[in-house]
Amino acid sequence: MKKSVRPSLLSTGLALSLVTLAISSAEAATPTPNSAVLHLRVFNDCPVSVLTPTNSFPTSITISDQNQESPFCSGFANMHTWRFSQDGINATQFQNGDSFQYEVDLVVDGIGEGGLSLSPWWSPDVDGLFNVRNPDGEIAVFGGRLPFFSFTAAFGIHYTANTTIHLGIRYDPRGLSSALPAQVVYTVGYGGNTYTSGPLNFDQGNAAEDPPHGQWGALSPWYAGGHFKMFVQAVGQPHGATVQWSNIQFAAEPLALSPAHVWIGLKNSDDQGTQFDLRTEVLKNSAVVASGLTRCVTGVTRNPSLAKEVVVPFDPFPPVSLASGDVLSLRVSTRIGTNPDDTKCSGPGGSHNNARGVRLYYDSTGRQSRFDATIPPNLNENLYLRSDGSPCPGGDGESPGVTTRYLSSTAPTDTSPKCKDSTGVNFNFGNPFREIGTWPLP
Repeated sequence: MKKSVRPSLLSTGLALSLVTLAISSAEAATPTPNSAVLHLRVFNDCPVSVLTPTNSFPTSITISDQNQESPFCSGFANMHTWRFSQDGINATQFQNGDSFQYEVDLVVDGIGEGGLSLSPWWSPDVDGLFNVRNPDGEIAVFGGRLPFFSFTAAFGIHYTANTTIHLGIRYDPRGLSSALPAQVVYTVGYGGNTYTSGPLNFDQGNAAEDPPHGQWGALSPWYAGGHFKMFVQAVGQPHGATVQWSNIQFAAEPLALSPAHVWIGLKNSDDQGTQFDLRTEVLKNSAVVASGLTRCVTGVTRNPSLAKEVVVPFDPFPPVSLASGDVLSLRVSTRIGTNPDDTKCSGPGGSHNNARGVRLYYDSTGRQSRFDATIPPNLNENLYLRSDGSPCPGGDGESPGVTTRYLSSTAPTDTSPKCKDSTGVNFNFGNPFREIGTWPLP
């Protein structure tokens, strides 16, 4: 699905609580690269070309392949790759059960193609391509073990030579079974928008090759990095291409998030019809690493029985690795509803400049405020907002008797919800986001 361009992670907030997650002390199993190794002239249909590689990993890797002077080659292509490495000499061998995410900014100049690679054991350089091609501008993923996906077909986008495009691959092994196969998500950032394939399942593979290679995933071993082809002109004329990968990011055992579900209502019936913005933020050690924003939420009422469930998807975010001792938090905030240009929402409720605030309902079977998270080595699970104390009072105000708010993977069983309020919101005074509360993981 298409989403708006990734905002600054420090710029967005409905302040649903800080949800603090203690990170497992288990060591991450996935290798963590510290360098890259170049594999040049994997295809070499133009052996007289002038090849200029520059490896400044992780800042950038640039490969220029030019045949601008006679003799001019004919044929198909020269192919070059780079692979993540832990010693600068050997390509890292990843395993079927490893979990990872990597991203780059890519520029392709000239007649050729380039992008990211996730290559299988039987073809460690050539197959498994996340590909950006000139001159037709096709953006697609194919080959090897990778599930096929075309961004050009799905979204109608085409790449223009010598412009920057952001590419990302996330691999989640899950259960490596027919019931829970590995999944991959491809991401493109281009032209001010972010596009994602959504999770795509791997097929079984060849059962006769397991052992040793495994099933239902990328298989073992597999290789990750980038690829580049300089297309050789069949008519024998000057040709060449240059590809640059920059801002190379890799995370082993990365954090994964699914949309937050937040049940809200009004603190005061006088605010009926007001539109609100809701924002969720995930913090790692107090620094924001991911956020999501749902604008112009309507239908928010004072009646608790008509509380509204608002879904806030997280925007794509850079890879986040977690280590022992790291602390995650989920914060949700609210303000008067705004358009993407931060003008006030139009339509019903658009005339409201302020409100007494938003009430968050949680900790009941019918008001399961929650979000989904994968915190390796654990599988994806719902994390519910819980607390001690009593349900929402019959009159007004927050739940009484609350001394401890906490996050739990155990779903609530009470039928009456608890509630927590934000402070007032006002468009006329800068329209800042207002936080609701904090729920730490015990």
